[in-house]
Amino acid sequence: MDYSRHYQQLIAKHGYVTKPDDDNYYERHHVIPKSLGGSNKPDNLVYLTGKAHYVAHYLLFKMYGDGPMSTAFWNMSIANQTGNRRIPNGRSFETA
Repeated sequence: MDYSRHYQQLIAKHGYVTKPDDDNYYERHHVIPKSLGGSNKPDNLVYLTGKAHYVAHYLLFKMYGDGPMSTAFWNMSIANQTGNRRIPNGRSFETA
C-alpha cells in the first residue's frame, strides 16, 4: 500500500488552513512532523478533525515505522486528556 499517497490525499481532502467555524472538533497538525524537519510555519500546519488527525498519525507511523512517528501514534492511541489508558478507534475520535 502506498501510505505516502494516502497521507497526501488525507491532508488535501481533510486539512484546513484556518479552523472551520462549525460544531466539529479540530486539532492542529504538522504536515511534515517537526521530528522530520518540519516547522511551525503556517504552510506546514493544517486543522484536521480528531478522526483525520488520528488516521494521519497512523499513516505516518506506517510510512516511517519505529522512532518518533511510532511514539506519536502510540501516545495518541493510549491516553486521553486525563492520561487514562483507553482502547481507541476512529469512531471514538469522530464522536469526540
